[in-house]
Amino acid sequence: FDDYTSDINTRFAVERLSSFRRKPESRGNDGQLAALLANYPRIIAFRNILIHRYSQVDNEIVWDIAQSYLPTLLQEVNTLLKND
Repeated sequence: FDDYTSDINTRFAVERLSSFRRKPESRGNDGQLAALLANYPRIIAFRNILIHRYSQVDNEIVWDIAQSYLPTLLQEVNTLLKND
């Protein structure tokens, strides 16, 4: 966590890579695949906080999400990519 908070490039990368750009309905087949992700609504909510309330981003929350949820998301995305 200390490394994460002290390195602005790492923080930006984690924050930006943790967000989706559009709702699933607006992306055709990609959107249908995204809707299969377990926490998709929460991912969208997190993305909205990152881009619309940037000054209020709490590093501890972002770090917790990266540690707790991104490994599962990565597994889900990899599974979807293999099946696509």
